[in-house]
Amino acid sequence: MQWDSITLKNMPGYFIEQSEVEGLDYTTMYLWAEEVELSEPRDTKGETEGAVKKILKTRSWSWLGEEGKRIQKVLTGIDEEDEMETFRAGRGI
Repeated sequence: MQWDSITLKNMPGYFIEQSEVEGLDYTTMYLWAEEVELSEPRDTKGETEGAVKKILKTRSWSWLGEEGKRIQKVLTGIDEEDEMETFRAGRGI
């Protein structure tokens, strides 16, 4: 089962960070079929993908622990596609 954007937005940051450090996927939960009830979607797939992208912008380095938090702080607000800007910001680490 994949979490929707509403659940992802309400997920505690420490849970996401711990999942990243342990190499776990916080966007998905595995359950037995008898543990799940069919329900109506609360959002769209696009909204869920958007929520995951937003989380990644603030926690993409979490898997490195404390060092990753420092890196994330330096790179906050920098477009991850802009390699030169990332490099310039990274020189300050």
